[in-house]
Amino acid sequence: MYCRLQWSGKIDLGANHERATPRLRRKRFLQWHPHAQLRFRSLRSHIGDHGSEEDIFQGTLLENICLGHEDINFQQVVQAVKEAGLESFVQGLPQGYNTLMVPGGRDLSQSIRTRIILARSIVSRPKFLALEEFLHQLQPNERERMCDMLAARTQPWTLVAVSNDPIFASRCERIILMKDGQIVADGTYNEIQRTLISSLFFN
Repeated sequence: MYCRLQWSGKIDLGANHERATPRLRRKRFLQWHPHAQLRFRSLRSHIGDHGSEEDIFQGTLLENICLGHEDINFQQVVQAVKEAGLESFVQGLPQGYNTLMVPGGRDLSQSIRTRIILARSIVSRPKFLALEEFLHQLQPNERERMCDMLAARTQPWTLVAVSNDPIFASRCERIILMKDGQIVADGTYNEIQRTLISSLFFN
């Protein structure tokens, strides 16, 4: 897994992409197919994302989870709901998956809104999963469970995340620490810790 920690900002695979390209188990995603044959919809079907612009819309819970994914079966939805920790929430809804959601999820807690959007991002079992900071909405024990789930080697995705959470960082295979748009450290969680300690005491 690959985790970029920074103090602010959004996921950006632009200017620093070549320098920060992770040493991953798989080749870079765009190298899997000849560029001339790539179609946006086909490419998008292999990507899951949990960004600040994602939100709940007026539609059923099922429609909110399946947004943008045309070939999802119900078993995939059930699995995503389980992994996102939404099972109890769904069981308590008057019409289950067919319950209508209020736009923006205004009648839901931030934790539940976050989990629904997370379920949406993983329901297709993407090959590439991009996440922006969201763990602060969860309780500590749930944050640990969510980190373990997202970073598990059994998952089908390569994970790229922007996070300030040390629990999440400790699950990642590689961390790129950024400040003011510049890479200041790059390595494993333990290597980053040693770098920060050395910087604190010897600079």
